[in-house]
Amino acid sequence: MGGKVWTFPEEKYFWRVAVASSPKRAGIDRAKAEKPWDQLASEMQRAMGHKAKRTYSGTMLFEHYFQNVESQRWSPHAAQFVNEHLGKLGQAGRRGRGGRSRAATMQRPIAALNAAITAQTAAITGNTVTHTAQAVALTTAAARARADIAATSAALTTAAARARADAAAQAVMSLSRPVAPRGPRFFNAGGGSITFGSNVSFQFGPTGTPTVTSRAPPTSTKSEEPCLFVEDDEKAEEDMKDEKTEEEDLEDEDADVRIYATRKVASKQGRGGARDQ
Repeated sequence: MGGKVWTFPEEKYFWRVAVASSPKRAGIDRAKAEKPWDQLASEMQRAMGHKAKRTYSGTMLFEHYFQNVESQRWSPHAAQFVNEHLGKLGQAGRRGRGGRSRAATMQRPIAALNAAITAQTAAITGNTVTHTAQAVALTTAAARARADIAATSAALTTAAARARADAAAQAVMSLSRPVAPRGPRFFNAGGGSITFGSNVSFQFGPTGTPTVTSRAPPTSTKSEEPCLFVEDDEKAEEDMKDEKTEEEDLEDEDADVRIYATRKVASKQGRGGARDQ
């Protein structure tokens, strides 16, 4: 059955007026006089007037009945009226194709759809709760991480401060330590005096003025006997050279001592001036 879909007013007139007087009338409508489909089509055309959406004919009315009842393909607005007619036929238990009404058939996918919507809503709610818990966990983890970073930074700052303090203390201690005197390799330093070799000693007094003491080389305690003659001129000449070498060594030692004493005093005075500043 092609064409436009029948409207609700058309379905109402067709099932309650036309069918009730047609050859397919049923129930209490059997008491009415039967009318052919062509006559019913003319009456319906006059009754619908301007509400008619088509030109009705007997064949059209019969096909519309056959499609909804016999073929069980209900029109969108005919369900209520088809059920009424089936009730009159004593087929109240038969609803649409397969023994079910189209409304009942449509209820199944609607129920399934509602169940699916409910399940989706529950899943979304569960996901929301899960996401909220995850957000709280992430926030807590971030706060802990920030606290750990702050603690580590404080520890590093404290360690750096201690290292700087230790370095400063070591620098102060190194400045307050006595510095070992430097000079020729042939002297030894001890206490407030410095001894060069076995003949010269160098001492610092309370005022910082150095005192140099020179000791003469030990002399022989044996009495020299006059020599009546020289046995060997070469030996005498070598003895004279040895004596001259010893005198030169003593002079060199005195010069080294004076140079070192001068540098020592200048160094001490320089450090004292720096501390005063």
